Formats: sequence, structure tokens, C-alpha cells
Amino acid sequence: MKKKNRMRLKGQLRMYMSWPLIMAILLAAVDVWVYVIDKKAGLIMTVFILIYLGIAGGLYFYNRSLILADLIQFSAQYKGIEHTLLKELAVPYAIALKDGRILWKNDAFAALMDSPRKEKYLNKMIPELHTGIFPKADMEHVELEVTYHDRDYQAELRRVSLQGFSQKEELLQIPEEEEYFVAISLQDVT
Repeated sequence: MKKKNRMRLKGQLRMYMSWPLIMAILLAAVDVWVYVIDKKAGLIMTVFILIYLGIAGGLYFYNRSLILADLIQFSAQYKGIEHTLLKELAVPYAIALKDGRILWKNDAFAALMDSPRKEKYLNKMIPELHTGIFPKADMEHVELEVTYHDRDYQAELRRVSLQGFSQKEELLQIPEEEEYFVAISLQDVT
């Protein structure tokens, strides 16, 4: 197996999994001290430390693959739950490209924009939300009040960079040439 493709534990989980092996160093130091006091006791302790290292190492490598499998399963379940929660969020929320074309919308946004014609561009539905008012820099957001179907909404538009998004992201199908998208949320203030 190539080292590049090999999954590895990181951070706190790696430290947690390594504790039994780290403690073996402490046991080895105690064993040296026991050797100084009594060589026969030091030899017996060395045998037990070797047995401990064998068991701890075996459990580490055996449990490591099980933990990685559980982590992958958890992340897959979490992604499904996260998608469901975002889709069923009560606040109308949508994601558009820099040209205003809507890529994705949650159920609340779809219900709000429900019309006989299925518009793909945000400014065709709400003219005040045109590309000229989109945020110009990452982490910048624009807030303004808009009116749609005789109701007033506080619209928040946030520019989000595409760096770090997976090419195989299932939730959003974003063209490679796009650099960012705009997240739109609407809060009814009528």
C-alpha cells in the first residue's frame, strides 16, 4: 500500500490511541530502576513489559482499523444528516453562482419562490438581489431589505470561497471555472 493513500489518525485521537505505547516508556524507566535494586525482579518486569508491549501494539493496530472504519461510517451518516437539516431548515436559504444562477435551495426557499415559471436566476425572482450587490470579498456580507409577494424580507448575502470543496461533492454541482458562490438567506420582517 502506498504511503500517500494510507489513512492516518491525527490530533487528539492519535494521542489517545498512542497512550498505552507511551506508557510503555514509563514502564521501561521503572524497569531500569528495578534492575538497579534487584536484577531478578528487573528481568521478570522486562518479560511483563514485553508481553504488555505485544498486547498494546496488537490492540493498537487491530483497533486502529476498526476506529477508522467507524469514523468513516460516522462521517457518511453525519453528511446525510447535515444535508437533511439544511434542506429542512425553516429559514429560506439558497446558493447561487456569481452570475446569480441558483445552484441549490432548501425547501423553505423553494416554497417561498414557488411560481408557475421555474426561474434559475435570483434577480428574475427578486430584482433587488442582482449581481451588482453581491459581496466583493470573502467573509464579507451584504444585508438589505427586499420585498417579494407583498412581504418584507431581510436578505443576507454572503460570499463563500470554493477553495477546499471536493470535486466530488454530492450536495452542490459547481462548475470548475467558478471561484466562489453566494449564500442567500431571507428572514421575514413583515
